[in-house]
Amino acid sequence: MPRPGLRHWPFLLPVVYFAVICWLQPADRFVPPGGLPAGDTRYPVTGGWARVVYEDVDNAAFVLRSVNAEQGRLGGRPDEPDGIEPADFPEYAAGHPPLEPRYFTDYPPLALYLFRGGFRLSGPPAGPVNSAVLDSNYFNVAHYEPASEFDRQLWRSFRVSQRIYSAVFLAALLGVMWLTHNGVGANGRAKGPVWLLVLPGVLYFAGCRYDILPAALTLFAIAATDRRRPLLAAVLLGLATALKLYPLVVAPILLRAAAGSVREAVKWCAAFAVPLVASYLPMLLTDGVQGVLGPFKFQMSRPAEQWWIFYGRVIPAGLALAGGLSSLFRAVVLLAVVGGMALRRPPDVESLLRRCAVAVLLFISLQVFFSPQWWLWAAVLLVPLASRSPRLAAAVVLSDLIIYLGFPVVFDLLAFNGLGADRASSDRVGEALRAGLVYARAAVWFAIAAGLLRQELKAATVPAVTAAPQPVPVGVW
Repeated sequence: MPRPGLRHWPFLLPVVYFAVICWLQPADRFVPPGGLPAGDTRYPVTGGWARVVYEDVDNAAFVLRSVNAEQGRLGGRPDEPDGIEPADFPEYAAGHPPLEPRYFTDYPPLALYLFRGGFRLSGPPAGPVNSAVLDSNYFNVAHYEPASEFDRQLWRSFRVSQRIYSAVFLAALLGVMWLTHNGVGANGRAKGPVWLLVLPGVLYFAGCRYDILPAALTLFAIAATDRRRPLLAAVLLGLATALKLYPLVVAPILLRAAAGSVREAVKWCAAFAVPLVASYLPMLLTDGVQGVLGPFKFQMSRPAEQWWIFYGRVIPAGLALAGGLSSLFRAVVLLAVVGGMALRRPPDVESLLRRCAVAVLLFISLQVFFSPQWWLWAAVLLVPLASRSPRLAAAVVLSDLIIYLGFPVVFDLLAFNGLGADRASSDRVGEALRAGLVYARAAVWFAIAAGLLRQELKAATVPAVTAAPQPVPVGVW
């Protein structure tokens, strides 16, 4: 039997991980996707291997949106700036091109406020920022090595900002681990093995992408629902939705669990709307309708990205087309499944977690592009269910490793031709690796969803006397 202190070893890993990435990171620049110049003695790690430990590209996007907003610019530029060859960017920046009327951002207001707060705490230098930087693609921010003293100070503040973000993200992960360790449900129900939350994929993306925040808020909303705090649960889910829109797919399920009458449902919806209104209204007043709708328009108009999605492999490729019957099909399938799971009130917290996990996995699977950090959305819902199911625990491990192998490992090998062969051979091997990982992920996710639905069907056969939930008090926080 393990010593009492050793049982909590997973809680140390996010702290150790944060310390390691802080040691590896250059203080006054970001690490580009291809790595830092090999043999440069200024950096602890050169080449591309730092990328398998942490990633800076999204951090470059966070600080770029922040510095634009802090310069007093209006958001809402409809198109993402084109990237410039990294070797050409210093010369381009020296020309100080004219600023665009608005800057580009693809984040909702609450996320932008979070990033701006971290940027302010970093102590950025006073003074105007080069227009070429402000209107650049964030990949150029990741690649750029500052030349002037002002740029070095600015990029130092970027690095401090990134560390603030990472500390917040990893604190959210620790919060999820704490809740999972003690039980998502009331009276310690739905406990899970927290070591599943420090697998490579979860730890990697929790440290460098902000998706752990809405994932954590969603899980805490489920916990509040089971503790009969429906309005608190609604506010928490509203905060999650203000950061990322995906929690909308679980909102009907949580509403069904929390509200037993029309009056309770109206109160729940009002509480859910409070964080959304509170975050979007200031942006509407400062940046106008264009500033609010810009991120939506960008995300909704993104074309199909064929590398990692299920379309063309396990789903017919034609269903990935924008608009028309393809979009209608995706919407109908999602609404039908989520609506079906919201017809009957979940009898317990395990049922609530199962239904939300199925809804999230389906939502991710139907998207026409794939971001690997979305795995966090599902992982936090699955781990609390894994203590009683060794098969589910094994599936979580497999899914995490598949995600991590896809990005950064295989993605970087393909992007930077690390396969050690000519380009034609590399492309053939790369396509085989991509296809294999996509099929493996589809198989594991299908097995997870099928197992969860099977458990739901078994739970539905429990006599109503034992399955009926207790009444939920109205207006309890």
